[in-house]
Amino acid sequence: MRSCVTNYLGLTGKRVDCLKHVDTPFLASPGGGDAPLESTSESDKGVLADVACAVLMKILYGARLARWDLLRAVDLLASRVTKWSLACDRALHRLVCYIHSSAGMTLSGYVGVDDTPADWSVNIYADSDLAGDRPGFKSTSGYLAVVEGPNTFLPFGCKSKGLATVCNSTPEAGDRVARQEVEHAQKGKELLHLSPPACGHAPMALVLVQRGVGERADQEGAHRILACSVALAIHSECAGARALVKHH
Repeated sequence: MRSCVTNYLGLTGKRVDCLKHVDTPFLASPGGGDAPLESTSESDKGVLADVACAVLMKILYGARLARWDLLRAVDLLASRVTKWSLACDRALHRLVCYIHSSAGMTLSGYVGVDDTPADWSVNIYADSDLAGDRPGFKSTSGYLAVVEGPNTFLPFGCKSKGLATVCNSTPEAGDRVARQEVEHAQKGKELLHLSPPACGHAPMALVLVQRGVGERADQEGAHRILACSVALAIHSECAGARALVKHH
């Protein structure tokens, strides 16, 4: 990914010392959320509009291979290419700062030599934000699919997708992502031959990552709603799979 940083500096004419250390690839927008506002006039057009595609496509290639943590940020900026704004300039710079700060990170997986398919489970780590896509106030869901065992951790899929409708609360957003990702979990089992008859009892787990968003809500009640919705989705869409529901 260091070549992506070099490409950005070369296309923009900036120096490497302008890249600060940051912990995330996102830059909060003034109106809330992490989506940069689109350009509405020629005066608001971003300086980097002409080179944005060249920078983003190179980052996307590396992100799809070994840096899945960058996919959401890249996709978000790619959707703004035709309406590139000054806010997009700042968001792209923040993304490159994050890549520069985490250049040593890479996706890795391992399978224990003593593990057998009977020891494996397909785990889906899912989450969603609340009204993060502005100005539409729609939520974005995401998941990481992993085969796990006593000595195995093998990521095999991930996705970030905007929800079609507006969610009114964190539990509602969690309900949507739960129903959406259970189907992906079942497909992952079939793809990896973890379904009958190869491994009739391979468990499938949907792990909902519960985060606080500053709203006043009954967290215990939210957990109950999420647990019920996940159980309903699993039993209705993935009959026969032994499901483990966890909350982090």
